[in-house]
Amino acid sequence: MPLERVADHGFVGDLLLYGGQLPDAHRLLRSFPQTKIVLEGAGWRLDQTADGLKRWQERLEAISEHPNVTLKLLGLRCCSDRPPTL
Repeated sequence: MPLERVADHGFVGDLLLYGGQLPDAHRLLRSFPQTKIVLEGAGWRLDQTADGLKRWQERLEAISEHPNVTLKLLGLRCCSDRPPTL
């Protein structure tokens, strides 16, 4: 189903992507403000460096501007052998 029809039917869309794709998601979410969307895995952060964490946090802050988005915290440890840092 096209994303523009998800809200028309009262459905919730899921968005699964990596941290580096969050800027693209920001543009997509701005285009569909009436559609409820769950960001799966909180935009999985693959870059485990300090700079990677900073970029991920900044990108999530930008996503948080969209009141129609909910983060789903899952698999945060799947991409690293260290516990997640939020």
